[in-house]
Amino acid sequence: MNISIIIPAKNEEKYIENGLIAIQKSIVFFQQYYPASKVEIIVANNFSTDNTKKIAQKYTDKIFDTAADSIAEVRNSGASKSEYEILIFIDADSQMHIETLKTIYELINFTDVQAGCAWILPDEKIGIIYNFIIKFMNYIFEKLNTGSGLFFCKKQDFLAVNGFDEKIYAAEDLDFAHRIKKYLKSKNYKFRNIREIPIKTSMRKLKYVNKFQAFVKLVKFIFCYKKMMFQKNEWHEFFYNTNNLR
Repeated sequence: MNISIIIPAKNEEKYIENGLIAIQKSIVFFQQYYPASKVEIIVANNFSTDNTKKIAQKYTDKIFDTAADSIAEVRNSGASKSEYEILIFIDADSQMHIETLKTIYELINFTDVQAGCAWILPDEKIGIIYNFIIKFMNYIFEKLNTGSGLFFCKKQDFLAVNGFDEKIYAAEDLDFAHRIKKYLKSKNYKFRNIREIPIKTSMRKLKYVNKFQAFVKLVKFIFCYKKMMFQKNEWHEFFYNTNNLR
C-alpha cells in the first residue's frame, strides 16, 4: 500500500515549512522499513495570498488551488487529488511524529485498526493551566476514542462515508471520526486514538484569540453544537480569519 498525505492550507507561510520538514523525516524513516511503498504530499491551497505556495513547492509538486468555503471542503478537495490507498490528513500548522507513517502503515496492513487519529502536543512552552487543558482534552478524546489534528484511513472507507461534511464549519473532524468509526464497526474493523504518534501543533489561538470570547463560544457550542457546527459566522474569528490567526 502507498500513502497520500493531505495538508489543507491558507496563508500558512509561518508554519507550513516546519510541518513539511517533519513529514519528510517521517517519510525517510518509513521507507527504511518499507522501501517499495510510495508517499505523496498533497497541499490543498485555499488561494493563499502569502508565500505558502512558494514554500510548499520546495517539498512537493502536488499543490492544488481550491476556492472551498469550509475547512472540510478544503480537505475533501485534497483527497480528491490523491492517488494512493491510505489517506493521512494533517493541518498546515502541525508537525507529525517521525514514526507516524510507519505506525499507520502497520496498523492498516497488519491489524483490525483501519482508521484513527493522534494525540496533540503544543509546539512551544505554554502556561501550566493551558498545558493541563491540553493533556485533559487528550485523555478525554482517548476515552471517547475520537480526536482532532491528524486523521488517517483507507481511501475506500473515506469515500464510503463521503469524507468530511462540507456544510460543517467547526468540529467537522469530530463528525468525521464519529461517522467513519460507526462505518468500520459495521465491517468489524476499528478506529483508534493513538497516543504513540502525537503531533505538535501551533498554539497561535492562545495568542491571537480573545480568551473570554473563546470561553463563551465553547459554552455555546456545548449546549447548541448541532446548530453552531453549521454556522460559519460563529467561527470566522477562530478558524477562518487568516489576518488575525497568522
